[in-house]
Amino acid sequence: MLDVGRHVDCGPDELLHRGLLIAREAAMELTPVLARPSLMGRLWPLVAVAVFAPLALLVVLPSVLGLQRYVVTSDALGNSVPRGSLTFAESVPAPDIEVGDVITFRPPGTPADAPYVTRRVVRDTPDGILTSGDGTGTDPWVLSPTGRHSRVVAHIPYVGYPFIAGVRPTMWVMLVSVPMLAVLLAVGADVGRARQRRRITRHRDEPPVTDS
Repeated sequence: MLDVGRHVDCGPDELLHRGLLIAREAAMELTPVLARPSLMGRLWPLVAVAVFAPLALLVVLPSVLGLQRYVVTSDALGNSVPRGSLTFAESVPAPDIEVGDVITFRPPGTPADAPYVTRRVVRDTPDGILTSGDGTGTDPWVLSPTGRHSRVVAHIPYVGYPFIAGVRPTMWVMLVSVPMLAVLLAVGADVGRARQRRRITRHRDEPPVTDS
């Protein structure tokens, strides 16, 4: 650090040289030292996408498209739509239902709060629609040939398992702990960066050690 408080007799060139040195040192002291982002700080956008993209895919997008969401709770359709699948269905008029379509409905004659079932259409008659599971016999009910039915247009296997009654508690623990762990890691990375910036600032503000 130059001693700018002491008067020194010197020529114009020397004064210009000293002024340039003083300006350079002042600029170096005022220039902030940026802490290098941590690995978690750089991965934070990816963590946000990993957490919110499934939310948008499973909740927001189906609602925008007018699709209904159901969870398959039985093995009636085998590997084609396995138990635990999250299905997306569109409401269509009964005459548009064709043999081979997969539909979700409450069986006729059951209470209004009865669970939904997902079956494949095996026959469409003037008296009604007949359904069946894959590899099982025809269901005992006949669905109305009028009104509307929920036809499955897509499904994601196993995503709905945490919402099935009776699943193991570890499924719920994993569902909750993974996003929480990601958030805790991100917060810890932010705290670490803040402490590093404080240390750098404190070190920069300390007076230089000079020889006596």
